[in-house]
Amino acid sequence: MSERIPTTKPSNFIPKSIVHVILTVDRTKLATDPQLAMNLAFTVQAPAPTTPTMGAGDETEVEKYALARAGFQAVDLLTTPAPSPFDIDVREQCWVVVELDSKIHGWQFAKHERGATTKGESDRNCYLRHVYAKGVEAPGERIPRDGCRVLYFGVVARDVFDPKKDPNPGSEAFNFHTEFLMEENDPNGVKIKKRLNVIFDPDVKNDGGKFPP
Repeated sequence: MSERIPTTKPSNFIPKSIVHVILTVDRTKLATDPQLAMNLAFTVQAPAPTTPTMGAGDETEVEKYALARAGFQAVDLLTTPAPSPFDIDVREQCWVVVELDSKIHGWQFAKHERGATTKGESDRNCYLRHVYAKGVEAPGERIPRDGCRVLYFGVVARDVFDPKKDPNPGSEAFNFHTEFLMEENDPNGVKIKKRLNVIFDPDVKNDGGKFPP
């Protein structure tokens, strides 16, 4: 069962940075792999140079940054692979901006869903917002229309990672609700739109010390 990310920001949430990741698919084998559909390599990329830092919990910078990303027509930043597919590393209270690679035609966060949910009830995250090139939706609302490929939320707290005591206490299990838009012709030659819903289940995890103190 998926849980809604709390809408309100707690008083102790003072984000110090923006963590921006781009979800994509390794397409290097497109011309050589006859069974590409069985070997798609999904990965998350971390843009470089690094994203701006935040101060005093002001949301203005992350909103401005996310709007700019939603307006790009293609992934335009130099990127470096992250350690594991779709997992996101966090080390402090921060905003996480999640972007779907716009070079993959028709990939978006699923209409009428929340683009990100947690797998269990949790107050360790907050304030999910879906972003379009021309505006940001209200916190916690479902995606109202096609075309959303950027969202952001706040990471409020994580525990200490200690593999001797717990396999992954610093981790939060998420679901990203996406869909691929496809068109095909019906028997009369009329184009019809179909949706392939795909849910990914990354961890937004802390491998360092506990935060906040």
